[in-house]
Amino acid sequence: MSEPDSPQTGDVIPLAEGRAARERLERASQQASAQAPRKAAPLAKPWLTYTLMGLNIAVWVVMAAVGVDATQPDPAALIAWGGNLGLATSSGEWWRLLTATFLHAGILHLAFNVYFMWAVGRICEQVFGSLGYALVYFGSGLIASLVSVAWQPTVVSVGASGALFGVFGAFLGFTLRRREILPEPFVRSVRRNALVLIGINFAIALAVPNIDVAAHVGGLVGGFGIGWLITRLAERPTTSREQARRNRTRAVGLAAVATAATIVVGALALPHYDDYLGTLERVDALHERSLAARDAARETGSEAEFAEVLETVSIPGMRTVEAELATLERLPADVRERVARLRRYAEQRREALELELEGARGGDPIVQLRARERHLAAEDTLAELDG
Repeated sequence: MSEPDSPQTGDVIPLAEGRAARERLERASQQASAQAPRKAAPLAKPWLTYTLMGLNIAVWVVMAAVGVDATQPDPAALIAWGGNLGLATSSGEWWRLLTATFLHAGILHLAFNVYFMWAVGRICEQVFGSLGYALVYFGSGLIASLVSVAWQPTVVSVGASGALFGVFGAFLGFTLRRREILPEPFVRSVRRNALVLIGINFAIALAVPNIDVAAHVGGLVGGFGIGWLITRLAERPTTSREQARRNRTRAVGLAAVATAATIVVGALALPHYDDYLGTLERVDALHERSLAARDAARETGSEAEFAEVLETVSIPGMRTVEAELATLERLPADVRERVARLRRYAEQRREALELELEGARGGDPIVQLRARERHLAAEDTLAELDG
């Protein structure tokens, strides 16, 4: 319906007639506006997706710049940069749940995740808005990291994959919740893509080592739940775009509370391990200092000086190593076995040092021979650990 023509310049219209004409014109304009199809609001730029892509790339660039292997970084380097290792995370370093999502095990791992983010993240952000997308991404990433800790606490886990599986899961949750009003071919396409993605993920997991399937599954399920919940909570009648925006903000807020509660409960439910890495770091320093002092005294000092170093430095240091290792009780079974072997090694070293002290004071060659045999036994135990 087209609007009536406006009065032409120069027309002479009586005042009363002019008022009536203006009123008729306004009513006609309102009616035309109501009947004309509304233009869809332009989609917002997915700036958060682009920001996350940039952050992931920037972290990899910085790591490579300071010497971390760009194609296959060492696990120790990934741990130092914030990789998710259950033994460290559950002993109080909870920040690893987040920092691990910005680390990658090489350029190929990064390239795959950045492409996935570009392909799926932009759509998800435009569906849920930047605020909802942030909740989906970070909530799914944290849930994925928690599941990884629970499933494999002794393995270093890194990458944005868990969060990205969550992004796809959220899009799937939105699609299934709105399947009654979305085009059926679109719903079938999303469902088919979800099955293909899950199938490919498990096929890769069987063929390629070191794939964190637990994080992928945790992210997918977590993202599906978050996306479905936001969509469900936002389903309220609206009469304006502003009201629809308020509904969505409210839905995201409620979903954020539910997500935070899930993460906290999950963290509390995890086994809390003793500080394995911190203890090993202290033990290693004590061990090196004890043996270095003993070797230096043997090279440069007299038998009396050698005996004094053994008694005041080396033997007390090795006893402290044994005591530190004895505090490690709450650990996964395979790590407990390793700690037991380390304790056996420390015991053999301490016994060898005590025999050396006895031999240095008494000058008995038989005792010195026994000390040497004990040192060799300790080295064999250590070799078994390294092997």
